[in-house]
Amino acid sequence: MSEVPHLVCTFDAYSAEDERRRESLLLLGNGVLSVRGATTSATGGESHYPGTYHGGTYNRLGDTIEGEAVENESLVNLPNWLPLEFRTDRAEGWCGIESAEILDYRHSLDAAEAITLREATLRSAGVRFRLRERRLVSMCQPNVAALQVELTPLDWSGRIEIRSLIDGAVENAGVARHRHYDGRHLLIRRLEEVGPGILLVGAETNQSHVRIGVAARTRVSGVTVEETAVRRSDAAIAQHVFCRAEAGRSILIEKAAVILTSRDPAISEPDEAACGLIAELPDFDGLLDAHRSAWRRIWKGCRIRTEREDLGNALEFHASYLFQNTSPHTASYDTGIPSRGWQEGYHGHIFWDSVFSSEVLATRLPDVARSLLVYRYRRLDAARKAARLCGLRGAMYPWRSAADGREVTPRLQYNPLSGRWMRDHTYRQRHVGSVIAYQAWRYFHATGDREFLSSYGATMILEIARFWASLARAGGSGRYEIHGVIGPDEYHTLDPATGEPGLRNNTFTNVMAAWTLARAAEVLRLLPDRRAGEILESLGLGREDFARWDDITRNMRLVIHDDGVIGQFEGFDQLIEVDLDSFREELEGRRTDWALEARGDDVNRYQVVKQADTMMLLYLLSERELADIAGRCGYRITPEQLCRTGDYYLKRTTHESSLSDLVYAGALSRLEPARAGTLYWGALRPDGETGHSGTDEGVHLGAMAATIDVVQRHFAGMTPRLDGIEFDPAPPDDLGWIAFEFAYRSGAYEIRLDSEWLELASDPGNPSPIQVSCRGRCECLAPGSTLRLPVSGQASSR
Repeated sequence: MSEVPHLVCTFDAYSAEDERRRESLLLLGNGVLSVRGATTSATGGESHYPGTYHGGTYNRLGDTIEGEAVENESLVNLPNWLPLEFRTDRAEGWCGIESAEILDYRHSLDAAEAITLREATLRSAGVRFRLRERRLVSMCQPNVAALQVELTPLDWSGRIEIRSLIDGAVENAGVARHRHYDGRHLLIRRLEEVGPGILLVGAETNQSHVRIGVAARTRVSGVTVEETAVRRSDAAIAQHVFCRAEAGRSILIEKAAVILTSRDPAISEPDEAACGLIAELPDFDGLLDAHRSAWRRIWKGCRIRTEREDLGNALEFHASYLFQNTSPHTASYDTGIPSRGWQEGYHGHIFWDSVFSSEVLATRLPDVARSLLVYRYRRLDAARKAARLCGLRGAMYPWRSAADGREVTPRLQYNPLSGRWMRDHTYRQRHVGSVIAYQAWRYFHATGDREFLSSYGATMILEIARFWASLARAGGSGRYEIHGVIGPDEYHTLDPATGEPGLRNNTFTNVMAAWTLARAAEVLRLLPDRRAGEILESLGLGREDFARWDDITRNMRLVIHDDGVIGQFEGFDQLIEVDLDSFREELEGRRTDWALEARGDDVNRYQVVKQADTMMLLYLLSERELADIAGRCGYRITPEQLCRTGDYYLKRTTHESSLSDLVYAGALSRLEPARAGTLYWGALRPDGETGHSGTDEGVHLGAMAATIDVVQRHFAGMTPRLDGIEFDPAPPDDLGWIAFEFAYRSGAYEIRLDSEWLELASDPGNPSPIQVSCRGRCECLAPGSTLRLPVSGQASSR
């Protein structure tokens, strides 16, 4: 334990009603393994849900729902290595936090070391115990997790039995709405004691046939061990240790686990590899030292320092969570970023909201950002096949992705308010392709990684552009239109005019399609002529394709209301307008689409938006970029028009996604700074509130990353360019000072921002000067020097 723990998430009392949410918040991970913060005596149920996950280990199962065959591909809950219980010779049942009388309790995360600490005083069968547990998921060794329990009987001496178990009888049961689906993903192959104190469970997923080896080693010290025994059941194996305990004398129990799968690199067979590695592991303190050292190297460049303690705690908690789900180890694996982190929420699927993490990662862990884009490239053929099956060309990326790049969005969603199944059309969110192209483009600007652009990025961008050119059709107005899609809102899935799935001319989709088509020609000019020619030849693209793409970008249809408000989609303004506060009160605060369906109504009928949609454009694009692409399409967009648009949609948005307030905060940071600040503060800890919807299934990783992304992209106004870094700072007045490090190309830099100045320091070891621009003024920043930029006004160098 560190001498001065940096506790950013602490619970000072036990709450059975809130434990599943806390287990999500206090999850530990290293970008490969993730372990929920359940107690060592917890079993799955209403109050607790132990879960151990290996990033990218999916399995697909079939079910029949209302007579319809469906498939669900899910991140698999692996054999549970956590169980560790004890009992005295006075008690019949096992003692754990759930079964004992709790006299005091504390559970917290130390962000500076990425370990959790749990302390409790328990009374069981008349005996008081002091329990202290430290837990880690090793940032040094990506397949290792460990815990140490210090157990002290306070007023009793006698015989005590300790049971350490690996439980293979686990299912995916972490999401209540998924209880209708088969959650049995594992076949148990082996249950063995492979050495003194070392147990092995060998398993295999029953469809994807991923082999899994879980080896656990338990050591007991500080007490006289009288006897040990190993006991098995059909799917579990346990080591029992019998000791002679003394009042006031601590028993130290250490349990380390190695979890390997056949997806891991550089292994022959996971059982054998797990057994070999577990035998070589040091004790808990040795594992902790190595973990601390590895984590501190990450934390130094990724943490955010602030003047305000509340802001600092929130951002450090979010940074800790993000970099435990996507660490440097991630770069060695074929995975994306799951929306809810490596847990069971949304089945562990990969969505578009990795866009909120991508620039944070590109400027801190560029190898990880690259690997997440290569994950998309490896599934390019699946995206091409999906387009062909729809009679289209190019690459149509799935809304939700998992193992092989096929569309895995469930076609039916269960409504727990009505008990009925709702048809789900959200797979039509085709903007995911433009967002992938956007991420590839911005990654290249931040890193200058021409090998990525040449080998992966250019091909993806061109194939996504070809898809948009194939989907766009000339409409009656002579402009190109895109039909049959759904925007980021997700509450509007049916065309108001026809009632058919998909909308006409969703503005976010159309603008980002035009943006992608405009980048397609530009990306080739960044490559050597020979390589550009090779790519064009391999894709079968010619001048006529680029001429049509250019024509589409100059004639794309955008929906603009008569008052200048940018329309969300064609027909949105004809829907029923409601007073949002009254509407929420009428629905008793329940999720809007579920509540309306439960009473026989449909959210498609109303001007009610789940989350930022049209204003997402101003989150991703600067005012200038948005005006340029709209101008290219033949429309003039003004700041006053954007303010009116923001006000229009804020009055209609329920913010039933934890991302929504953050998107509005970023989008409005220059147009309405005070309102942007209010939205940002309100969104800082959406998952930190008791009863927050869905947090027990997994924390919204995109929202956590977005709290950092808003600071970097909007408050500091930082945009990496090919020729330098551009700043357009717009911090809220009450932000206080904030500082963070970042990488640009091969250099290291540090920003310190307050309401008056932005200071940019270049590390003395940086290879060369860079150009820094701020509101039209350009300065050269040399290695070892600092540039001081006024938040408003001219720049000065020193």
